[in-house]
Amino acid sequence: MTSVNSSIRITRFVLVSVLFLAFPASASAVRDATAPERALIAAASGISDACLVATVSTIDPSWGTAMQRDTCAMGDTVLVRPSADALSWSAAGTVAMDIECPAPLVTDAVALDLSLCSYTGISALKAAAAQLSVTYKGPWVLKAKRWLECPAAYISSEDEIALRTMSCEFEFKTATGFVGGSFRLALGEVGYSYDPFSGRKYSKARKGCRIAANGTKFASGVQITKRSLQNSGWLVCANLKGAAGMVSDIDPMAAAKSPKRMAKRFKVVTHGTDTAGFEDRTVYNCVTAGTGLKYVVTCKNKLADSFVYSFTVKPKPKPPTGGGDSGGSGGSGCHPSYTGACLMQNSGDYDCAGGSGDGPNYTGPVTVVGPDEFDLDRDGDGSACE
Repeated sequence: MTSVNSSIRITRFVLVSVLFLAFPASASAVRDATAPERALIAAASGISDACLVATVSTIDPSWGTAMQRDTCAMGDTVLVRPSADALSWSAAGTVAMDIECPAPLVTDAVALDLSLCSYTGISALKAAAAQLSVTYKGPWVLKAKRWLECPAAYISSEDEIALRTMSCEFEFKTATGFVGGSFRLALGEVGYSYDPFSGRKYSKARKGCRIAANGTKFASGVQITKRSLQNSGWLVCANLKGAAGMVSDIDPMAAAKSPKRMAKRFKVVTHGTDTAGFEDRTVYNCVTAGTGLKYVVTCKNKLADSFVYSFTVKPKPKPPTGGGDSGGSGGSGCHPSYTGACLMQNSGDYDCAGGSGDGPNYTGPVTVVGPDEFDLDRDGDGSACE
């Protein structure tokens, strides 16, 4: 399989438990057949001595191979076995060239030792599934609701001996929730190994995620306020609301549309490198509810991980127009920052009627459209004394 990347790196969220599992990987132990063995293997395989390449496994010396030299007519590899007294060899079967493991008749260790097969995308994916079934036993094997991705695009040559790695992610349901994680699969001449293998438990039920009530105040003057957040599944709260989180992608969308309504449907993607191939987990389809300035955005991926983000858009202040008739009630001397009632300028402080303020002036509900000189809009949503 052609290498498409020079290196493989995947940014992952915090992983609670790390399991280090290894499959033996060492230099090939195969040896050339001795002169007496060559003669017996040539007779068993029907390949002339001049064209014969004969090898014997030292992992299991009861297996050997016979194949044609490059300068001779190419053909399938012949598997050969010695008799109990080693006085003769016989052909046990043939193996086609360039097949993916597993090979017929022999164990993976012997097949790889004798170069009968190699691990590439498909076989490595099967190996990954097999290792998951060993690691998690019943829960992985028995549950139909399971997910495993090892994108072929991330099989990459790492060095001059063509050791390759593949990045994988998985998830499956258990009786008490879900388990998910990621690992790198190293594919070598003698098998595969996991580096590292990690997983954590989580629930698809949403729970509260603490987030600052006020978000960024944009250069336009628009600010996102009254924010609340819930998350579930694989999503980690700290990453979701961080500077590179998906919430930080939604805020500027809403601000850019203000005072118009933001899009009803859109997508956001988890931040990090090498997310292609893992779209089931990384791409979230979002639906917006609400009108005007208050929104509830629900986003979900194909694995049913989700988050709900609620917020209010505080519009940019309207610039003061000056003049006596620009105030909230249209009368001369009304403060231009407030509409809905006339708050007189130069007449002292205002507080909300029925509140704990000490006046000397009081007002009912008003809309703040400019600098809040009287500090009536404590939550910053544009509505005061509600």
